[in-house]
Amino acid sequence: GPPPGHDRHPRAVGVSPTRQLVPAFEAMAEKYNWRIDVAGHAGCNWTAAELRRVSRDLEEHCRAWQANLAAHLDRPAVFDAVIASKATSMEVVPEKGMTSEEADVQGLVDAWTTQTPSDVPVIALVDNPQAMETNVQCVERFGKTDPQRCAAPRDWALGQFDGHREAVARVGADKASLVDMTEFYCDATTCPSVIRGVMVYKNRTHLTDTYVRTLAPYLGREIAAALRTHGLR
Repeated sequence: GPPPGHDRHPRAVGVSPTRQLVPAFEAMAEKYNWRIDVAGHAGCNWTAAELRRVSRDLEEHCRAWQANLAAHLDRPAVFDAVIASKATSMEVVPEKGMTSEEADVQGLVDAWTTQTPSDVPVIALVDNPQAMETNVQCVERFGKTDPQRCAAPRDWALGQFDGHREAVARVGADKASLVDMTEFYCDATTCPSVIRGVMVYKNRTHLTDTYVRTLAPYLGREIAAALRTHGLR
């Protein structure tokens, strides 16, 4: 969006689900006259919990990014809101006596409530479903003739725990809102790999740019509605 003269200035933060939504953010910024700044890091959710890392280098880079992000977000009058996304495929390390799900939720609650000004709302996006490991090959072969063959069962595709729902409930409506786009990925029983002729997933967990662009009007509508609930019009 435009550096000067914008009506709203949300900050989108998180791991790859944030960066994959950039085509939609660009369209939303133009439609609503917003400026949306994006801050993301591969393999690193915005959370106060310890993430389970596969290497020391990744762990160090993630912690450095999280520290820089926390310092940046905790400045007054910089952003109107924070749009948060997370990868449900990333696990947290639970503290003693906690389940991984409890630690996931607590890490989100702590980050949202301690790293942002109290008057800056958090708009939490539910993660997109996961596709089958053979999704791309299946769509290449059957996408035009029998795309439903490539669909994943809904219960499986949405099987990963998403702490955003419980974190929003814990933090409360004055501070956080939930945006759930699942209806645009799944029907009652499956999560298709092709929707209205557009390939949805480019790999197991990431959306194609083309499908993200089709989401822009609907995602923008939901985020605008969430902002209004926090008095931001």
